[in-house]
Amino acid sequence: MSVEGIRSEGEQELLVVVERLSTQDRRRIAHLVELLSRAPDDVRVASQRKLRRLLAGDHMAGGDGIEQIDKVLAGIESELAGREGRAPSDAFPKLLRSRAATVG
Repeated sequence: MSVEGIRSEGEQELLVVVERLSTQDRRRIAHLVELLSRAPDDVRVASQRKLRRLLAGDHMAGGDGIEQIDKVLAGIESELAGREGRAPSDAFPKLLRSRAATVG
């Protein structure tokens, strides 16, 4: 990761901090960003609220903080899997109804 080409000073500072993290922590952040980019607004807002509470509290010391972040990640993954699993079954009856309407 390089800070070249980044215009905002805040973005540069963030990238410098991320560059100093362990590889495992960088992967965790990348995974979090990927999940949140796919998450619906309500899931994203709730997850960001949980993460802000964690970061604001004293829970981030040691392995407990990582465990809490992993729980948030697991919650997002579970919510996405549940919603993605429901989407095709919800679409199938609509497809049948639209075909029935055109046939009859």
